[in-house]
Amino acid sequence: MSVLLAIGLCLGRGARHSARTVVAQGNLRQVAVGLELYFRKFFNYPAESDDLVTPLSPFVGDPRVFRNPLDDEPVPGRTLSLLYHQPTPAQIDSPHFYVTALLSTDRSTAVILKTGGIVERHDGLHLPPDDLRQAALTLDLQWGRYRSPGASLAGPAGPTGPDEPEGEPLSGAVNLNPKNNNDFEFELRRPDGSTLTRDHLHASGGSLDFSGPAAWIRFTPKGNGNQNSLTLDGKPYEVSNARTYVITGGAIQTHVYNSSKSGGKATGKWWLAVNAAHATITASK
Repeated sequence: MSVLLAIGLCLGRGARHSARTVVAQGNLRQVAVGLELYFRKFFNYPAESDDLVTPLSPFVGDPRVFRNPLDDEPVPGRTLSLLYHQPTPAQIDSPHFYVTALLSTDRSTAVILKTGGIVERHDGLHLPPDDLRQAALTLDLQWGRYRSPGASLAGPAGPTGPDEPEGEPLSGAVNLNPKNNNDFEFELRRPDGSTLTRDHLHASGGSLDFSGPAAWIRFTPKGNGNQNSLTLDGKPYEVSNARTYVITGGAIQTHVYNSSKSGGKATGKWWLAVNAAHATITASK
């Protein structure tokens, strides 16, 4: 009897989650309509800020569409606003660029809105539980501005053609600790040969924010476990703070930033987010 009861409870929770996901998908479709009407009037999408509700409210009939039915957010629209990335002018007329999303409480399910009014559901995710802006970055790197339309980094790389670089899909984020100490290595080499190093991060006092391509990256992560979320060829790739890693490959896109909101050097709040269709990662012994 207890087994049957447990099965019934699991089925009930699954049904409720599916129903809430359907509502979330409907909400995002309405948000997509609001964004389209906003664009027709202002010839652009709203700018990124802490509030997406105010600019879109005149274009959305029912304010309940801003709610996140997958989570008990304190203020309706907070999830949409903090997860929102304003598409560039070149992306507005192209489908499959990440715009915003609604997340489940455990951050394992995301309902994503892309340009072109495309709404998708993704399960089995491991997004940061306490930082919606970092979750937005992760979603944007995996399904957004650095992706080719229709490409997928979640599955196997597939056969490599004669003109394609070697390597496998790599994505995710790692926590850095770039103290002024050789034990905490970090160096990012751009395609033009210029570099971004641990010393640049340390000297910026937490203000440096870099997004762009990389030809080569060396880093020693700050910690282990949940704070690092790299996946290689769709499978978790664990990193250890006792080892130094080197990433090489083609078309590597990165974002290096400090998640601290309190200012100061915030050495433990540095993050490296990376997304590449073909990459190789090696670890020191």
